[in-house]
Amino acid sequence: RGSAEEGEPTASTAELDPDASPQARACRVVDGFLWRPHKYNEKYATQELSLLYQIYRLGGSAGGPCDVVVDVGAGNANLSCLIALALDVPVICVEMESPRAELRGEAWMPAAARAGVTRVEGFIQDYTLPSCYRRAIVVGKPLCGPGTDAGIGFVERHLPSVLGCVFATCCCCKIVGGAGARGEGARLFGDLHFGDAESA
Repeated sequence: RGSAEEGEPTASTAELDPDASPQARACRVVDGFLWRPHKYNEKYATQELSLLYQIYRLGGSAGGPCDVVVDVGAGNANLSCLIALALDVPVICVEMESPRAELRGEAWMPAAARAGVTRVEGFIQDYTLPSCYRRAIVVGKPLCGPGTDAGIGFVERHLPSVLGCVFATCCCCKIVGGAGARGEGARLFGDLHFGDAESA
């Protein structure tokens, strides 16, 4: 289509071109799932697809070992909705202060898909994963400063029930739970990915 109203997904010639930029191709994929302003997709689609791929690699898809995805700092649930629609897994979106009802993405999902996204309002450090879930993947976008630490703390508290975690901080070096590479956040991520360094 040549043009579209604000908020309507578009599919430009560049996006249909297999040699188009990764950003343009990411926009085209996300446009197929969510009806959002194209400028929003241009800003976030590449990161969102990267997160989706990492969730998929960890087993977060229909028929995979993951039984729930926990979206930390979910905001208006754009990422939660995309995960539920694209990967067909239930999502719990945890947000300390939900946006107005008309800005919540899950409210705009088809009725059949809406049950796949559950909103919880509160701080992630106060949230306890329901005991019915034993194989969770924890995702956060974007997490910054204390939010990153709180997300890491949630993973650590629920480690026996967590398959893995995928965090996208808004900028570099935002794990603040201790200075430098020996901080608690850095230590936990190191243990998760490389094993317990102290016992090596």
